[in-house]
Amino acid sequence: MSIIQSYPKGTPKADDMLLGTVVPKANSDDLPVTRNFSITDVASFSVDNNILKLKEITLSASDMLALNGGGVVDLVPAAGAGQLISILNMAMFFDYGGVVYNFATSAFSDTIAFKLGDKSTFHTLSSLTELNITQDRYTVFDFPNNDEMVYEPNTAFTLTATSGITVSQGNSPIKLNILYRIVNFT
Repeated sequence: MSIIQSYPKGTPKADDMLLGTVVPKANSDDLPVTRNFSITDVASFSVDNNILKLKEITLSASDMLALNGGGVVDLVPAAGAGQLISILNMAMFFDYGGVVYNFATSAFSDTIAFKLGDKSTFHTLSSLTELNITQDRYTVFDFPNNDEMVYEPNTAFTLTATSGITVSQGNSPIKLNILYRIVNFT
């Protein structure tokens, strides 16, 4: 048998095959069997078994205007008792629509933040550089952005404004691509 490192690297296609082992059920007299698995089947298995989840959302102008005075927009709903949403990464596309938002704050502590329950993820949207702008903008966030985050189970991932945030105009949709997993501690 050849040494596996001696084979050249390749770029997988959906119908390419991987070599693997089917492990028999516990307490079975069956032996492990070598089988081929398609790249598509392996990728589907990881998604179907909730290993990684991808959610694509478009926040409309009315969603953004609803943040006025302390609104909340749910992005990923709570997962259930004993389950924790672990956000890994999020890409955002601000699609400038022609009417500029006029987000304003009444105090230094006013923010528009991504939160898990009532816990801030430390990612906020700046009215100056990310919302009240006149061009398209792409932003990528990695979570958490510090050494450690303490989250509560069974809480939603939201975009939340404090009560001092005001906004009355704007028409730019925001597209979010959220990569996350559900961790089940039950």
